[in-house]
Amino acid sequence: MTENQLKKLVRLQSAGEPVGIYSVCSANEYVIRAALAYGRAQRIPVLIEATANQVNQFGGYTGMTPADFADWVYTLADETGMPRGNVILGGDHLGPLVWRGEDAAAAMEKAETLVAQFVSAGFQKIHIDASMALGTDLTDGAFSHELIARRSARLAVVCEKAWEKLGASVHPVYVVGSEVPVPGGAMEDELAVTGPEQFRRELELFFRCCQQVGVDLENIVGFVVQPGVEFTNDTVHPYDRAAAAELCRAKRDYPGIVFEGHSTDYQPVECLRQMVEDGIAILKVGPALTNAAREGLFALEAIASELPGVECVSFRAALVAAMKENDSYWKSYYQGTPEEVAYEMCFGMSDRCRYYLNTPGVQQAVSGLISCLGEREIPLQLISQYLPQQTARVQQGALRPVAQELLLDRIAECCREYHYAAGEMGKLGFL
Repeated sequence: MTENQLKKLVRLQSAGEPVGIYSVCSANEYVIRAALAYGRAQRIPVLIEATANQVNQFGGYTGMTPADFADWVYTLADETGMPRGNVILGGDHLGPLVWRGEDAAAAMEKAETLVAQFVSAGFQKIHIDASMALGTDLTDGAFSHELIARRSARLAVVCEKAWEKLGASVHPVYVVGSEVPVPGGAMEDELAVTGPEQFRRELELFFRCCQQVGVDLENIVGFVVQPGVEFTNDTVHPYDRAAAAELCRAKRDYPGIVFEGHSTDYQPVECLRQMVEDGIAILKVGPALTNAAREGLFALEAIASELPGVECVSFRAALVAAMKENDSYWKSYYQGTPEEVAYEMCFGMSDRCRYYLNTPGVQQAVSGLISCLGEREIPLQLISQYLPQQTARVQQGALRPVAQELLLDRIAECCREYHYAAGEMGKLGFL
């Protein structure tokens, strides 16, 4: 049986090597293409994760089942020249999240189907998250850390059975626990770091419940903590190493796991590196990547407007129109005057516009913009003006000055920062 690369990560961390991995949490084609191309060029594995909201047995908001998502990512890997063996698929917040308003029995039954489908589709990293109250959990007094752990163990058993039936050579690994607050949600004045005793208590509870149902604890490799990072529409709360020191010292008592940090988007690269050095070895990034794609597309639209004889469909106009047509993904996030809301819709760091990038009208506008510019070589002056970070790479001959490649490289900027933070990712293996 082939060893799961995330087990290699744990082993390196336990040996004192500051190696991590970043998780690409996106269902955007350009983001995934950029991440795969960067991984191929650097000869590092690429971890791509889908959430239960994005992808589930009913299609999620992407319209894809776990099998659909896996097939799609592997197709993009083939097109970018990335060997499939270097793509690690992960499922994020897998549990009853999507059905938390239903009664517990119904929600957990759907959660079981969800995790089984992810494992059956070949996903190798499974974040089991049963942290949310279901139906009448709160009113009947049943909800507790014990209940969360028992439900998580129940889902782990389902995963194990699905893997045995699949007969895959790589055994999935599990991450447990969940961060609070919701990524990109409201940030308190002082963001509370997970307490060391809370971490120990909850991890031991997960371990005990999993042992009771026969789940091998060696396959539990990660625990989600709040290391003190978060972002809002216009603010980033950077990692404070001193504030997280006690938590990180507590992890040393558990050499078989690493911490997983959510909402690491927009962190200064030095903070990301410190997180990996401190044992927060799995760095989740999503909105920062789709925001980079949005910035790149805005830049290409501006470039097109400067070129004589070029007329393209407006991506920005199509995006705003789609968001106004359906405000369910952003209305609770953007407050203020109409002018302030209009600004946040396009530029808020919570990047709620990511939910609209796959809608038909927006996709058509993106394709139209890329096709409109085509293989035309964009003048260096315009690249310098609107995509300044790409200028040097064009001058060095490392990047062709054409629309799609400029866009992918703008997204890859984010990958480069996370790769630096994650250190020698090549040690995880490249097939």
